[in-house]
Amino acid sequence: MGTPEERGSRSTRDIAVTGYDGAALHTRVLSLGCSSVLSMRATQDDFRRAVRGAVRGYGLVEAALLRGVLAGREAPSSQITVPERDILRGLADGLSNSEVASQLKCSVGTVKNYLRSVFEKLEVSDRTQAVVKAFRMGIID
Repeated sequence: MGTPEERGSRSTRDIAVTGYDGAALHTRVLSLGCSSVLSMRATQDDFRRAVRGAVRGYGLVEAALLRGVLAGREAPSSQITVPERDILRGLADGLSNSEVASQLKCSVGTVKNYLRSVFEKLEVSDRTQAVVKAFRMGIID
């Protein structure tokens, strides 16, 4: 029998099946070499096409998942609103939520709501990650 290389066949192709709808995960899975990404809602026909495609060297990404991956490729500055950008600048200056709210003449609750939106858009979980990613993406300077 031997290894796939000894038999002259191509290397294995992975098919990822996920219940998570985040575009960042799907992009990462594809960048790691998976030939196909399917959701847990995929039909039997989708699975068959993915396996056949993998054998032939093709990949399959469901349309809904692909839309999410492609949407994640929008220019970051177009996703972040002006108030969100102002809040990111305040965070970069080391201001607290209260200080940012005072500076922007809004409530602390409003700042927190904007931060939740920023965290989701940048796919981060805390203030430090948000500022670092915003700098790297050119959202703030």
